[in-house]
Amino acid sequence: MIDILLKSHEMIQEQQRKADSKSYIFIILQGSVLSFIWSMVKDYSDLVMILGALIIIFLILVSISLLVVSIVPIYSSKPKVLTSNNDAKINVFYWKTMLYSSVDVLVTKIKEKYGKSFLSEYELDLIKQVYANSQIMSRKARLQKAAMIVTLNLLLLLSFSFAYSLFEREELAYLFLIIIFAESLYLVFK
Repeated sequence: MIDILLKSHEMIQEQQRKADSKSYIFIILQGSVLSFIWSMVKDYSDLVMILGALIIIFLILVSISLLVVSIVPIYSSKPKVLTSNNDAKINVFYWKTMLYSSVDVLVTKIKEKYGKSFLSEYELDLIKQVYANSQIMSRKARLQKAAMIVTLNLLLLLSFSFAYSLFEREELAYLFLIIIFAESLYLVFK
């Protein structure tokens, strides 16, 4: 049992490192785009172009902020949890299945899965650590998802700006606003 829990702990920590690496890469990419746009803003004389560039800069800063926050492990986060009466199969090697409402519920589920009536203190400590790391990973994943949604909105805005400058049609502006509004509603009520 200890070998399984140690492997679970190692796998979740590896997933955290990969998530952090992904954040670092996107921070660098978005930071370079930010500096490029910032260097161009000073050359604009048109108020609409300046306003558009400032909106793009704001969205990039929001995305970078979410990614930076996702790197910091906060232990008091409240991730989505599985209810104790959920019939989902527990998988100690996948962090999402370890997000029960408490460590006690997780311990009970692990005992049931592996047919154990008693766990040593060491095994209980490992389960607590796996539970804490699963919560951290859940928070990282949620923040990275939010950052990617902001980045997607930024790409939509840039696409719209490009299409509008080519075709100069207001219908595209309304279509863009409807798409952003629908996406926001979906994410809020998801």
